[in-house]
Amino acid sequence: MWDTVKQQQLDDLRQRADHRRLTADEQRTLDQLLAELEQHEWSALRPALEARRQEQGHLQGVLGHLQAQNAVLAALAERHADLIARARVQIEGITREREALRAAYDRVLQS
Repeated sequence: MWDTVKQQQLDDLRQRADHRRLTADEQRTLDQLLAELEQHEWSALRPALEARRQEQGHLQGVLGHLQAQNAVLAALAERHADLIARARVQIEGITREREALRAAYDRVLQS
């Protein structure tokens, strides 16, 4: 476990390493402390990293669902646009037929 004593020892060795060369034993101690600190930090970060991985997995699932839903909605919108276009053609045809009937009616009444 990392504590203030180890942190102080690490700080002292780092400072000494900056100003002069360390003995082989001091360098080994420094390397060991750095490795221990790194292990301690990874241990502290591991739960948060795992939580982020799980959250990312969940969000990837949600994204996949939303993309599939978006594809279905896009297809429905395309079908809807096609329906409207066909309805307009039919309305135009019915309108022309009504106008033709009206014209025929007016001709009959004027004769």
